[in-house]
Amino acid sequence: MKTKWMMGAAAVAVLWPGAPLWAAAWGFERYQVILERKLFGEPPPVLVAPGPAPVEEPPWAKSYRLCSVYQEEGEPVEVALLDLKTNKPVMLTLDGGPNQGIELLFADIETEEARLIKDGLEVTMSLEASKAPPPKPKQPSKPGRRKPKPRPKPAGAAVNQPNNAAPANTVKPPQPARGVMRARR
Repeated sequence: MKTKWMMGAAAVAVLWPGAPLWAAAWGFERYQVILERKLFGEPPPVLVAPGPAPVEEPPWAKSYRLCSVYQEEGEPVEVALLDLKTNKPVMLTLDGGPNQGIELLFADIETEEARLIKDGLEVTMSLEASKAPPPKPKQPSKPGRRKPKPRPKPAGAAVNQPNNAAPANTVKPPQPARGVMRARR
């Protein structure tokens, strides 16, 4: 094993000084002919797809959050917004007048979106809270199921003493300080 390594190291030491000369002789120039002949045809033009135009949200929309979109039978669609500055609700109805300068243009109950306008600036808000699954309700215990038994207390544990204090006749072993390592003897 050692001799193979020594032979490899000797070969590298002998050939290393000639490496720059070989690299110059075998350079890229020999491939230039292929590129000039364009054997693979013209390269395709690089197409840059324009990205979607950034949608600017009106400044007034940042201070409101869509809370609900609902419709009672035979009534127009209603939308509830929460004014984040005052923490008060703003109720809007389709075909109704503006409330606090905000008017409801369109509301979709299934997608939970509403298009609103204020000061000539439109915004589409969606109900974000409905995207998260609702918390699971606590299941009542079924009849016939056994309740788990309380765990037995460890041996030597005090019975009927506050905070599980040790009885007066037992001696508690000394506890080492936390974070301190002690050498073994």
